[in-house]
Amino acid sequence: MSRAGRRYPDGFVLRGGTVVDPVSRTMYEGDVLVVMSDPPHLEVARAGAMPRSRERAIDAGGLVIAPGFLDLHVHFRTPGQEHKETIATGSRAAAAGGFCTVVCEPNTDPPIDSEGKVRAVLDRAAAESVVNLYQKMAVTTGQRGEEMSDFRSAKSAVAFSDDGEPILSDEVMRKALRLAATVRKPLMVHDEASPRSMARLRRRYPSAKAYEYEPKLVRRDLRLVEETGCPLHFSHISMAQSLAMIRRAKARGLPVTCEVTPHHAWLCRLCEEPPRRNTNWKTNPPIRLGEHVVAVDKALRDGTVDAVATDHAPHSRQEKALPYAKAPFGVIGLETAVGALLADVRDDLILLVRLLTTGPARLWPRRPGMGEALRAREPDRH
Repeated sequence: MSRAGRRYPDGFVLRGGTVVDPVSRTMYEGDVLVVMSDPPHLEVARAGAMPRSRERAIDAGGLVIAPGFLDLHVHFRTPGQEHKETIATGSRAAAAGGFCTVVCEPNTDPPIDSEGKVRAVLDRAAAESVVNLYQKMAVTTGQRGEEMSDFRSAKSAVAFSDDGEPILSDEVMRKALRLAATVRKPLMVHDEASPRSMARLRRRYPSAKAYEYEPKLVRRDLRLVEETGCPLHFSHISMAQSLAMIRRAKARGLPVTCEVTPHHAWLCRLCEEPPRRNTNWKTNPPIRLGEHVVAVDKALRDGTVDAVATDHAPHSRQEKALPYAKAPFGVIGLETAVGALLADVRDDLILLVRLLTTGPARLWPRRPGMGEALRAREPDRH
């Protein structure tokens, strides 16, 4: 888009593509006029309706034209882990995958658990990111699940998350629900096991297997949502039992939403090629058995799932080369998300686009962030 904008400073036409409109849930052959105002805006018409100007037209025949995608769940590893990924490299991966907006998790080094740390990331993003970047703030100080972060001071954060760490204290979770509702920003929980939480999870849920605590925590959280009446978003849900409970909760009118990842929608443990314990497949929640993949597919189609988010979590080549037990959890996803989803919901392109655009947009109230800073540093074209 930026290259085309430099070539056609007054605007240009994408001609003859398949336009997917996730709002009206329609798809048709059409032309899209991109008007390079500040900010740019689009005008859409049926194919052949736009002015015939060869100089200002880009042939989009055979291509799909859709709104830019929004990813609610990425890790760009800034600050402190830039050997894995940077804002510059991560944002370029996002752009390559069709994502115009990303929301970063706070599990950096140190964790982003204050307004000052949020602002520091946004300031860096204004100089380094090629897409709109927004930042979550940790629910608890240091993501330790004990003392609450200062929600009321979080003017720049768009949501709260203790990424990778479950909030095990019922009282802390209850307080987080109420505080997030008070400041009118999403609370996004990670109902999963982590190495740090494993011993406490075993004591609390002795019958559950390792890394299969998700339904237990989802049930607890749904009970607290019913008790408080406060909204809650479930990140990267991966198990059939969890999806069934969320489906029933929505039917009862509880204010809950959820996301799934492309790798949980498409991959299963039985697909894995030898060697069995390949670190490139090591992620949390883990790749599940086929019954859970089938449940995710059903939940995508029946409206239980509100959005697809990649959980893009890169590590260095050296870290992933470690023995399986020592290698870190995490897989990349921004550049492969659309391909993975096409393998799963190829028959419903409108659904795919909705899950990457209007679905996540409804969950995330847009707040001032680095998008405004990006526009501020662009040269005046007028």
